Amino acid sequence: MPLWQTDKEDVSADAVRIGPDLIFGRLWNQLGIGAVIRSILASTERKFEFDVEKAIFLTVMQRKHEDYFVFL
Repeated sequence: MPLWQTDKEDVSADAVRIGPDLIFGRLWNQLGIGAVIRSILASTERKFEFDVEKAIFLTVMQRKHEDYFVFL
């Protein structure tokens, strides 16, 4: 009997979908990209009214998301 089959009727399972934002966010943090961006921003006198790191993160994620669906 394959692993995914069972003779019991009362078996249930929950699934959690891990989205690209979670995966990419972990990769972003592990590579230290956010820390580099924050370091660069800290060295400039210019002040932004929005979260620049988050804007860059979302822009890169959007671009990678588009590339993913182009090649499917």
